[in-house]
Amino acid sequence: MIKIFDLKEQYKQFGSIMDKKIINILSSGNYILGKNVTAFEEKTKAYLKSKYTISCNSGTDALVLSLRALGIQSGDEVITTPFSYFATAESISLTGAKPVFADINPHTYNINPKNIPNLITKKTKAILSVNLFGQACELDKINRIAKEYNIKHIEDCAQSSICFILYSFAILLIFSNSHACPNKFTDKIAFVFFVIKLGIFFGLISANTGFAPVNEIDSAVAK
Repeated sequence: MIKIFDLKEQYKQFGSIMDKKIINILSSGNYILGKNVTAFEEKTKAYLKSKYTISCNSGTDALVLSLRALGIQSGDEVITTPFSYFATAESISLTGAKPVFADINPHTYNINPKNIPNLITKKTKAILSVNLFGQACELDKINRIAKEYNIKHIEDCAQSSICFILYSFAILLIFSNSHACPNKFTDKIAFVFFVIKLGIFFGLISANTGFAPVNEIDSAVAK
């Protein structure tokens, strides 16, 4: 039987590294925040080329902070996908805003940009897209819509922490890491490190945590 996900096989590859890291953390007695989290934030900030990286207790909180930082509040509407973990819509509701669902592309299961414009009203303040199964949404199309209607675009990267977008111009292929430069495609980005999403090497060490790379310390986040 071919397993969909095999943590044991991943542990065989990274076990010695993980064991050393875990023992170092346990022996330090420093389990919350501290130098390990600081080092993680610095490394992810450098990789993503963002000015700051804010660690959160979960990907849900990373989304909530991103929404609040953009001023999303009660009475607002945020367009998102119905095909996602409930935390996506939950994060919108936690700000007091209303999630509005745009149907998906049946081939990718990601939100279909064609279904977004008809749902935009005077109350619409943002689009919250979700990249599923490691496959990025049509971010360029969604971003054009957001720009046209002067609304924000937040990217839920819980399942696409290292995701590449392929552009083809004639015979020239350009690989662009959409998450290497936060705000290149979207206004805010939220990641998560649940074990089955990143694999045992990252997931087990970080449990179920999240973070949001930003280029400005917004007042809502600072609070």
